[in-house]
Amino acid sequence: MSTGTQRRKDLIAQVEACVCKDRQNTYGDAEDNFAVIAKYWNIWLRSRGVIQETSSKAVDATDVAMMSALIKVARAASSPGHIDNWVDLAGYSICGGGLEVKKMDADKTCPTP
Repeated sequence: MSTGTQRRKDLIAQVEACVCKDRQNTYGDAEDNFAVIAKYWNIWLRSRGVIQETSSKAVDATDVAMMSALIKVARAASSPGHIDNWVDLAGYSICGGGLEVKKMDADKTCPTP
């Protein structure tokens, strides 16, 4: 019987395989893919009148990570025993964190006026 620590390590390995290998090879960098998804979502939301054409508000890549995670939260709520939901939820969290780290790194390299 495995310990709690070992079970968490095993799940982290599954998340790493999804985020850093499987999906990376299929869809490319999450940062780039989530930015493309955000563009499509903005087109859709504007066409439905949810976001006004003249509004400066828009969905960004971080919103895509967060809303994708929320989909997994909803699925885990109805099927908590389906481990894939938990693995994907962790993956979206890691991708969202990666997007924010990328923003912070870019801010560090930008000269301050």
